[in-house]
Amino acid sequence: MKMEQKTIWMRYLIIGINILIMPFFIFSCGDTEDEGNLTTNFVYKNLTTENVELNLFNDQNLNHKNYSIFPNEEIKISSVSYGSKTGLGEPFEGVLKIILRFADSNKCVENYFKLKSVELYDNFSVSMYNSSNNTLIYNIDDEEYDQAIDCD
Repeated sequence: MKMEQKTIWMRYLIIGINILIMPFFIFSCGDTEDEGNLTTNFVYKNLTTENVELNLFNDQNLNHKNYSIFPNEEIKISSVSYGSKTGLGEPFEGVLKIILRFADSNKCVENYFKLKSVELYDNFSVSMYNSSNNTLIYNIDDEEYDQAIDCD
C-alpha cells in the first residue's frame, strides 16, 4: 500500500511539473521568424523610354548579376538582415561597381554610386532608421540618362 501511494504521488508530481513547464516552451518556441529581422525592399522604377540594365560587379571586377527593367516598369529586390531590429539594409550588398546601362542607345553611367546610398533614394526619410520593414524607391529617369556616356 505504501509503495502504491509513492507511485501515485510521483505521477502527480511529474504531471504538475509538466503543467508548469509547458507554458514556458509554448511561449519561448513560438513564431520568431520576424523577431529581430530587418527587411528592406528596394524598388527600381524605369521612368525612361529605354530598356535599362543594372550590371553588378563583384570585388574581382567580374559581372556577376544583371537586372533588366523595361520602360515604365519596376523591379523589386529585398534585403533581410537577421538580428537587427531597426534600420535600413544595404542596397546591392557585396557589389563594388554598378553600371547603369541604357540598352537602346548603348549609353552607360559607370560605377553609379547613387544606387549604393540609401539617403539618395527618392522616398528616403530619416524615420526609416527607426523601422524594421522599409521600402525604398529609386526612379531612373532623365537625370540618369543625362549623365550617361557611350558604353565601352
